[in-house]
Amino acid sequence: QDWPLILPVAQAYAAQLGVAERVHVLAGDLRTVEFGGPYDAVFLGHILHNYAEEVCREIVRKCVSVVAPGGMVAIIEFLAEPGQPASTFSWLFSTMIRGTTPGGRCFSAAELRQMLTECGAQRTEVGGGLPVGFVLGYRA
Repeated sequence: QDWPLILPVAQAYAAQLGVAERVHVLAGDLRTVEFGGPYDAVFLGHILHNYAEEVCREIVRKCVSVVAPGGMVAIIEFLAEPGQPASTFSWLFSTMIRGTTPGGRCFSAAELRQMLTECGAQRTEVGGGLPVGFVLGYRA
């Protein structure tokens, strides 16, 4: 799901990877478009930092609700981990994004895990490195 101008790029990547027939795309604003489903996986790639935390929870709840049992929601973000020098970029990015996006900021892996759990994920995992990492939430 993305803005209409972006979807051809996603479809081209899916075709290059040989999975085009397995990818379903939806155009529009993720806060208002009906997702349908169920899906095996939903990816939120560098999305949540654009919104205030309460809007992020609505988005994550919506995503978890359309994942099939055993499926996952993958959140890929700049992780802002307290005390981690490798998160310096994320902290600077948070400062910049707050100036242009009210309430927007980077989250820590722990915050994203909690958000996924509160929104219905039964199990979570963290991976990747810093500053970009991912948090996975699985549906039972």
